[in-house]
Amino acid sequence: MSIARFAFPTAIHFGPGARALAAPHLAAVSIKRPLIVTDRGVGALPILARFRDDLVRAGLATVAFDGVAGNPVKAQVVAGVQAYRAHAADAVIGFGGGSALDVAKAVALMATHPGDLFDYAFAAATPREISAAVAHFIALPTTAGTGSEAQSFALISDAETHVKMACGDKRAACRIALGAVALHAWLRVKNVRLPRDRTFWRTAIISAVFANMWPSSNRDCICATAVAWRFSQRGALIVARVSSAS
Repeated sequence: MSIARFAFPTAIHFGPGARALAAPHLAAVSIKRPLIVTDRGVGALPILARFRDDLVRAGLATVAFDGVAGNPVKAQVVAGVQAYRAHAADAVIGFGGGSALDVAKAVALMATHPGDLFDYAFAAATPREISAAVAHFIALPTTAGTGSEAQSFALISDAETHVKMACGDKRAACRIALGAVALHAWLRVKNVRLPRDRTFWRTAIISAVFANMWPSSNRDCICATAVAWRFSQRGALIVARVSSAS
């Protein structure tokens, strides 16, 4: 099964084993010390450990920041930037759901820009210009439905008002998104054998796209779940759940 490639406009590589493309991509742009930003749940899973092992074997020095939890707030971004600087990092890898990717995106922005994160919010009275290059940022989404890997603003909540602030601009988007990490892991955990026919995967891709487009007034409570299915040769229904709120 080959990996599908498309763009919205972010370059997205979708398919089993897509995460293996991370190390070659980082090496091609001379990245040596990436910081992985994830949440506490994903940070404890074997899939992240295996991913880090892949990067280490490729000669990359990695550190994982797993301080993301719930609706991300500015303090998590500040802590992530501190981790970035302590590691002398030269790139950010977002690994997780929408919250982890949003924090990773904001960390990449604030690693190279001064001031307060909310100075760069779309709703700021006078939004501060993103004048410098944003740290190299790639995304490995483990859910579908938030679409954080395909847009350039990070949604970070104000801890006092609970208002979500959209921070960023087109330069804050990830350079590449390597998808289907969660789909592959979810099916392995559930002991469901992945079908290899093209029809199944085309359906999965299309349904994941519709999940990202699904309207919701509360992304955290109502999520779009894409379901792709097919009948196996034995007539058993195979269901692939691509998804959920972060």
